[in-house]
Amino acid sequence: MKKYFSNIFALAALLIASATLAACSNDDGIVDNAQPAQQQAPQVYTLTLQAGKADNAQTRALALDGEKLVASWANGDQLTVTMADGTEVGTLTASTASGQTATFSGTLTVPSGKTIEANNKLTLTYHPVASLAGYDSQTGTLASASDYDVATTTVTVASVNETTKEITISESEISFATQTAVLKITMKDGSDNALNATSLKVSATVPEVGTQQFFTFTVPSETYTTNGDGVLYFALPSAATVAEAKSISTAALAALPVTFTATVGSDTYTATKTGYSFAAGKYYATTLKMSKAAAGVPAFCTMTEGERCAFFEAPAAWGGQIYVWAWMNGGDGEAYLGTSWPGVTATKLGTAGNGNSVWKWNVSGSVNPDNIIFNIGTKQTADLKFTNGGYYGKEGLKATVTP
Repeated sequence: MKKYFSNIFALAALLIASATLAACSNDDGIVDNAQPAQQQAPQVYTLTLQAGKADNAQTRALALDGEKLVASWANGDQLTVTMADGTEVGTLTASTASGQTATFSGTLTVPSGKTIEANNKLTLTYHPVASLAGYDSQTGTLASASDYDVATTTVTVASVNETTKEITISESEISFATQTAVLKITMKDGSDNALNATSLKVSATVPEVGTQQFFTFTVPSETYTTNGDGVLYFALPSAATVAEAKSISTAALAALPVTFTATVGSDTYTATKTGYSFAAGKYYATTLKMSKAAAGVPAFCTMTEGERCAFFEAPAAWGGQIYVWAWMNGGDGEAYLGTSWPGVTATKLGTAGNGNSVWKWNVSGSVNPDNIIFNIGTKQTADLKFTNGGYYGKEGLKATVTP
C-alpha cells in the first residue's frame, strides 16, 4: 500500500507541475496569439486634365488633306496611366473632345504599399502597343491605322488632396508626342497594274542573322473599296522602336534591305527598299514596283533594278559560312576577287521551306564574272556559269530572280 500511495502522490505532483508550467508559458508569451497585420487597401485617386496635340503628333481620327495627315481627339478616346516604376494604374477617358483638344478624366487605383505624391511622374499613353506583332491586326485603311496611332507624354504631380484623393498636375495643357509613322503604300506590278494583295509581309535581312520578320498584315477585299486599288495605309513604329526591338542600331536598320512580300491570288510578289528609317509623327508615301517571285524561290530572295547578284541554297548538312569564288574566263578567282580561296563571304538571307539556308552575294566589281563556285572551304559546288539574279543549288542553276 505504501508504494501505491507514493505513486499517486508522484502523479499528482507531476500534474501540478505541468499546470504551473503551462500557466508560466502563457504568461511569458511562449504561445503566440498575435493576429496577422491587416493588409493596406489599394489607394484610389481621381485625375482630370486637358490634352492637346503637338505639332508632330497625330491622335485619334486620321484623314488625308492632300499629302498632310490631319488628326483630332474623339469622345471615348482613352489614355493609359503608368507610374514611374512601370505600374499601370488606370485609364482616363475623353468626355469633351473638340478637335485637337480634349478633357480626360478617370480614377487611378494604386496597389497596396504604393502612393501617388507631389513631384511623382506619370506617363500617359494613347493606344499602347506592347510589341511589333501588336501592329499586325491593321487592315490597311486609315481608320485601322488610327487605332495604332501610339502617342505618349509625361506629366508631373503638383499636389494630392489627402481628403478627396484628387490629383492636380503641374501642366495646364498636355501635348503628346506620336511614336508611330503612317505609311501609304501603292502596289503595282511590272506593267503598272495595281496589285490588290490579301496579305503583306515586311521583313529585313540582317547580316549574320538572316531574315527578320517585322510585320504581317492580312488585308480584306473591302480595304480596296475604301482606298482604291493597290493602296494601303499602315501605322508603323518608328525606326528607334524597331531597332530596340531587334537589338540593332538605327544606323544599321537604315542601311538594311527591307523586303515587302505580297500575296495576290495564288501568286507571290516582292519588292525591296533600302532601309527602315521612318520617323515618329511623320507621313510617308511610296510606290512598290513588285516582281512575281520565281517558282521554287523563297520570297525573301529579291533584287532591285540594276543590282548584280546571285543566290545560293546551301545543303543543311554543310552548315557554316558560305563563300563565293568567282572569276573571268581565262583568269582566276584571286585576280577577280582580290583575295585567296575560299573567296568572299555571302550574306545569309534566311531558310528555305526544306530547311536549307539561303545566301546572297552581290557583285562588287565593275564587270560580272563568267564563272562562280559556292563553298564552305572544304565543300563546294562544281564550276558554274554566272547568271545575274541566278538562284543556285548544289547541283547548279535552279531559277532566276528578276527586279
